[in-house]
Amino acid sequence: MTGTLFRDIIRQSWQIMWRHKYLWLFGFFAALMGNGGEMQVLLNNIINVGESPATLLSLRNLYGSGLLGVIFINFVDFLHRSPLEALLFLLVFIATGIVVIWLIVTSQGALYDGINRIVTNKKADMAQGYRAGSHYFGRVLSLTILSAVCTYGVLFILSLPIIVILLIKSSQTGVLLYLLFGFLILVPLGLIIAMVAKYAVLYVVTYDQKLWQSINSGWRLLKRNLLISIETSIVVFILGLVGAFALVIALIFLSVPFILLGFLTLVFNTSAGFMFIIILGLVVLGITVGVYGAMFSAFRYSVWTLLFLRLIENKGESKILRMVGQAAQYFGKKPA
Repeated sequence: MTGTLFRDIIRQSWQIMWRHKYLWLFGFFAALMGNGGEMQVLLNNIINVGESPATLLSLRNLYGSGLLGVIFINFVDFLHRSPLEALLFLLVFIATGIVVIWLIVTSQGALYDGINRIVTNKKADMAQGYRAGSHYFGRVLSLTILSAVCTYGVLFILSLPIIVILLIKSSQTGVLLYLLFGFLILVPLGLIIAMVAKYAVLYVVTYDQKLWQSINSGWRLLKRNLLISIETSIVVFILGLVGAFALVIALIFLSVPFILLGFLTLVFNTSAGFMFIIILGLVVLGITVGVYGAMFSAFRYSVWTLLFLRLIENKGESKILRMVGQAAQYFGKKPA
């Protein structure tokens, strides 16, 4: 990997994101899954492991106190007393969930397909992105579900004895065992599964591979390029932190006029004007956050697509390995 590859990928990703603004719409919905990338998966896993003992002990206490049974009885009673309202609520909840999932998954496929078409100088627009996202919806959704099931399913099966110990008897040893086991298994496993799933989705969208074929291809690509994949995750995560800091600064500056206007409405005792300023300010700040999330999502997907294409062409080399090789070469030339 040349010293400028990361800079080239970042520069080209920025240009793609800025010049093709239709990607922002897909980026907005794709960002609903989170914009931290693989490092967000890593941090989420660390947080989940850290909070799991407390959650399990809370469930144990709830079960022991009979509160879980009371909640279940009240829920069943609500179903009996208001079956129509319960059914309507359930249908609205399911319909909303289906629409949101469809938008997120379709946008992922649309982003990867659109960026790949832009890089290869093919026709790319919103309609094409929608068609591609719809075409790959089933496989992309399957990969997303499989990655989640694998991560938490394997952890649950392997740590089941410790969970049973925690639920039966809350001991310090059991908590420490669970934390140690969780950090050793879930954290790295979740990161690897997330990367395999990402490359598998790229194989699906780029080469129209079948589900299991794409998983196999993604695994083989990650094995050959594990370090550079981790390095890219760290770089994207750091850029996200820098962008989030800039966003906070921008929000502070944007909020100043609304604070001043709100103060003036209070001085002149116009409550309606105050509420209008508050609502307008929240709308403006919400739009700003949404636009930033959409832009960074499009940028992040561009980075991974460009890296994927470079790795397929065997043009990627870990910066760490390159630095180690240079150091070994340098010290090898020194006289004994």
